[in-house]
Amino acid sequence: MKKKIFLLICIIMKLPAQNICVIDKHTNTPVPFARISIYNTDKKLIFQKTTDEKGCITLPDEVIQHDHIFAQVYAFNYHLKDETISFTQSSVYFVALQKLSQFLDEIVVTGEPIPMEKQQSVFVVKTISEQKIQSMGAQNLKDVLLNENNVQLSNDPILGTGINLLGLSGQAVKILIDGVPMIGRLNGNIDLSQINLNNIQKIEIIEGPMAVKYGTDAMGGVINIITKKNKDKKFSDKFLSYYESNGTYNINNTTLFQYNKHHFNITLGRNFFDGWRPDEKPFSFEKIKVADTLRNKLWKPREQYYATINDDIVFQKLTLGLYADGFYEIITDRGKPFAPYYETAIDNIYRTMRNTQRSTLKGFLINDYYLDAVAARTDYLRIKNAYYKDLTTLDQQLTTNSGDQDTSRYTMYMSRSSISKKILLNHTAEMGYDMYHEKARSSIIKNKAAEQTDIAGFFSYSATIKNNFTIKPAIRFSYNSLYHTPLIPSIHLLYNFSNVSLQDSLAESKHSSLRFSYAKGFRTPSLKELFLNFVDINHNIIGNSHLKPEVSDFWNLNYHLQYRKNKFSYTLEGTAFYNDVRNVITLGMINAVQYSYINVDRIQTTGANIGNTFVYRQLSISSKVSFIGKKFNINANSAFYCYPEIICNIQYLYKKWNTGFNVFSKYTGKMPYVKINSDNASSLTYMKDYYWMDMNIYKNLWKDKLQITLGIKNLFNLTILNASASNGAHSSSQTLLGTGRTYFIQLILNI
Repeated sequence: MKKKIFLLICIIMKLPAQNICVIDKHTNTPVPFARISIYNTDKKLIFQKTTDEKGCITLPDEVIQHDHIFAQVYAFNYHLKDETISFTQSSVYFVALQKLSQFLDEIVVTGEPIPMEKQQSVFVVKTISEQKIQSMGAQNLKDVLLNENNVQLSNDPILGTGINLLGLSGQAVKILIDGVPMIGRLNGNIDLSQINLNNIQKIEIIEGPMAVKYGTDAMGGVINIITKKNKDKKFSDKFLSYYESNGTYNINNTTLFQYNKHHFNITLGRNFFDGWRPDEKPFSFEKIKVADTLRNKLWKPREQYYATINDDIVFQKLTLGLYADGFYEIITDRGKPFAPYYETAIDNIYRTMRNTQRSTLKGFLINDYYLDAVAARTDYLRIKNAYYKDLTTLDQQLTTNSGDQDTSRYTMYMSRSSISKKILLNHTAEMGYDMYHEKARSSIIKNKAAEQTDIAGFFSYSATIKNNFTIKPAIRFSYNSLYHTPLIPSIHLLYNFSNVSLQDSLAESKHSSLRFSYAKGFRTPSLKELFLNFVDINHNIIGNSHLKPEVSDFWNLNYHLQYRKNKFSYTLEGTAFYNDVRNVITLGMINAVQYSYINVDRIQTTGANIGNTFVYRQLSISSKVSFIGKKFNINANSAFYCYPEIICNIQYLYKKWNTGFNVFSKYTGKMPYVKINSDNASSLTYMKDYYWMDMNIYKNLWKDKLQITLGIKNLFNLTILNASASNGAHSSSQTLLGTGRTYFIQLILNI
């Protein structure tokens, strides 16, 4: 500490008079590249500059002439600071900034023009930290979202895991990786089990339409996966090994290092799952049955390989990011041997390849304009092959049935950029553009190819009045190559009952806020819904080029209270929402043998939830209760049904043993489904309620460099729930939940 103070004194001696220096409140070290905005007594902006590497700026004479000046200081990873400054002759004024205690959870980027504190965002942002992901033993996005309220997951042996958010299906949920949308929807959903989390810094979720910023497919909400950025480590390496008793074997390695201005992040991994049948038991050896009848499994074997290479080139005020991601998956669906001799079978192989190249440019330009730009190209390839296999010789050949072989390729080009500028004190304007172009090539697409282009501009203006009331209207106008798109407006209000930017004491603080928002949603039909032509021995599904776009109106009200005192904190949050979606696109029967995508009247969802979190020392207890209601139109009659969700999580770290205990549990009430009968009539049926629980214990060794986790997933041994659900042409009386009770061990080595 004495050395740091001595360095500060040396800096001060070299400075002329009338300077402002920004320092860290606890370490007294300089904070470089902090943005200082100077206002006069009329709160008019008169000067703005970013501190140098020594954390200081020199004020011009026209600023010094004022008796008082009002300074607003912002630095990444610190609380915003407002301060009134009076100068004496030949003085240096110090502004001490308080570092955020939990930086990864406190700063949000989704939907905002510039990274900001979560409490200052007009959006209700749910964050899932890397620490929680690691404590859950989660291996992919599916594992994490199992424990989130307002989220329901659906599982398919071939198509993977889909999502339902706020009562809306996965086609209405946009999944982003660093702001870049994922493509490759099957049956309307991105397979969540394909999204690995070993290179993830955190996940941010905004419920409700975000069409103004992110365009189509965001009526239910946005899930933004934020990857790790190597900001301050010369070298680090994280090795992960994971085994689960249902036949899961995962291995992953992430290396971060610096070279001059380059900050590299390299991740390589392999996930393997050997499939599962309901009669399998953990840690038991199967007895071989006649004619290899064990080969067919309910949950299909899958193998995944993935690689990520990131390079963040850090300049003084700007960061240029260059990223390349690659993913490969193979799913093996081994068929049942044919009677009477059980010597042959038909095997289906599904291969998925997804590669993305993206670049980002973020930071301050001249005159403190903030730039947030991203451009990306994603190529998605899915190949289906069916083989007639001889089980005695193991020879195989492609089948000749129509529809057994298919190659589908989707290519996306996108670019989004925005520039924001603080115009007056607490007034910020943002303007930007969003471009999206998608191509589809497949044997089951009409004319074998289709494409769609969307070009949009958006504008938002945020004004904060008296430091506690913020209003942010926004609008999006766009052009679509296939559809006329309306203006998409939104307005968000935030009222802070206490000014969080002036809270410097960590001993005790209290903050409460109220948020209200209205947002219009919009979704253009996908290329598959428009141009599908899937006709074979089992299917007759065609697209509909006359589909209308889906539109929605969403209202949301949120109250948030947070109280901290010493080592105790309490958080209370309550939310109510209403979403009205029209021209809903679904798969319906056209005649006795043919199906097509059609517009139905509307879906109306509403709900409310309340949650609280207690934290005392190393103990954290959080609980949430949610109710989601949905209005169904069945045979010209309306029906409304509401179902509950209850989440309770307990986390405790016993520091003396350096050992932690975690319990994650969720109750899902009886959920309604609309069943489409063979005569195209609708009926309302239900899936039974169920209770899911995971628990684990972990221990840190070798000065926290090694962590060993032992756990149980699906404690209540859930596998299949009886239900009557429908997905248009395909109906099922069962819903897959899990592979029964499983046990896992996870090893993480940090160097």
